[in-house]
Amino acid sequence: MAQNDIHTSEDVDRLRERTESLNTKISALKDNLEGCKNRYDVYLDIFKTYTEISQGDYISNLVDEKKQRSEQESKKRKKSL
Repeated sequence: MAQNDIHTSEDVDRLRERTESLNTKISALKDNLEGCKNRYDVYLDIFKTYTEISQGDYISNLVDEKKQRSEQESKKRKKSL
């Protein structure tokens, strides 16, 4: 305790208060980081969509994906019958 400059109960109380304060700040930073990660994911999705749109025929790609999904669903239905 002496190495950490803790000599009285007031020092212990001060250390506890500081720990609580730091834990509160850490929690707020974690929440902020999570929000930043979520925004990053949204921006990344927007970027990917923009890149797809600017590099090719985006509408045709959407139509093709829809057709593929429909074919897969019809195959699943046929197997279940």
